[in-house]
Amino acid sequence: MEETDDSIEKGDSTPLLRIEKKDHPRKKTGVAPPLSWVSVGCLESLGYFGISTNLVIFLGDVLHQSNPSIATSIMSWTGTSFLAPFLGALVADSYCGGYCMILASSIELIGMFLVTLSSILRSSATPQRVIFFSGLYMVALGSGGVKSSLLPLGADQFCDEDQRGRKKKSSFFNWFYFSLNLGALVSSTFVVWTEENVGWAVGFGGAAVAMAAALGAFLSGTKIFRLRTTTKGQLGRSFRAAELKFLLRLLPFWLTGVVFSAAYAHIYTTFVEQGKAMDGKIASFCVPPASLFAFEVASVMAWLVVVPAAAPPLLQRMGIGYSLMAAAVATAAAVEMKRVKSGGAAIAWQLPQYFLVGGAEAFACVGQLEFFYSEAPVGMRSMSTAISLLGISLGSYLSSAAMATLAASWVPKDLSEGHLGYLFSALTGLCVANLIAFSVFARRYTLKRAAAGRL
Repeated sequence: MEETDDSIEKGDSTPLLRIEKKDHPRKKTGVAPPLSWVSVGCLESLGYFGISTNLVIFLGDVLHQSNPSIATSIMSWTGTSFLAPFLGALVADSYCGGYCMILASSIELIGMFLVTLSSILRSSATPQRVIFFSGLYMVALGSGGVKSSLLPLGADQFCDEDQRGRKKKSSFFNWFYFSLNLGALVSSTFVVWTEENVGWAVGFGGAAVAMAAALGAFLSGTKIFRLRTTTKGQLGRSFRAAELKFLLRLLPFWLTGVVFSAAYAHIYTTFVEQGKAMDGKIASFCVPPASLFAFEVASVMAWLVVVPAAAPPLLQRMGIGYSLMAAAVATAAAVEMKRVKSGGAAIAWQLPQYFLVGGAEAFACVGQLEFFYSEAPVGMRSMSTAISLLGISLGSYLSSAAMATLAASWVPKDLSEGHLGYLFSALTGLCVANLIAFSVFARRYTLKRAAAGRL
């Protein structure tokens, strides 16, 4: 890989309460700032998924919505959740900066308390619905500001001027993603169980408390954070011709990420459908097919411990992730062949494909986030992170469109009358083609000097 001039990467790093000289930002970062960001990420993830994971059950059992109404409500809310990071990134990069954007995102906490309040009110009452949906959309808007600004701000705590600083920054991306999955794992198990078996108010309230703790952890590090100065209209000035051309060079990698996300989305759909058609017993336990998602999350966390030890270059790390995704859907195809031939198979046969998906996520998703952050101009890092998240959203929508087209013939309600194996085989071919395309782009890509020591 070659290096390019990093002149567009020069920026101002200053603490919030003490302005340093423009050309002499603080060079060292202690342990506290990174730990603060990791803990904030974990707690915010726990709070967010504590609200979102069980929405289908709450809308149906408590608000008594019909299935079409539930689908419409969740799709509208999900769309807002994916749009919000762009709005947050635009404001953060152009006007107030990431720190102030995260403070403004405390609206997410207010929303969580409103959702909790709605679970206490009399069921199906109009005020309950108004309070619930008002709080739910506050959660979506607030999480958008956090998602677009928290990771770039955390990465800004590290210095790119030496190899040691670059290694620490790369390790931060791994542990930050690890913390997000830890929060999601706790939410999808303990918090969800609490909501259904103890009470919705207790579960939602616990999510709100986690979010309050996240904001407290963030504020506690204010005096020691390194923050980049932001001036009004900074994002507009970032779109100089040279920088716009530079961002267009990232487009092929973004597109390969969309294809990866389209394949990944099947963990929520066809993987579950496949599991429902299998024997759900593992040892003496009856395992719900959807609960294997918790195994995938745990797998991501296990793989993230391995990634720093393997220490592959960044683009190679993404390529490994794409390879593992191809292996995962190929494994799913083989499991489907076994299920069809044997007339049924134990759900434990799905564990390898979930484990491989966890590895794919650990390598590819974390690598892509770090790649987009490192390669973006300083004034557009929040927007770059939001663009990366957009790829995940678009991939999910493409997967949904493909499923709507193929559902009648390949994935009918009774899988014994369909061809789910054809779908997994087609996905394998798509993932292999995507890997080849990515390899071509990666070989031709010229890296920035700031990341050369890592990549």
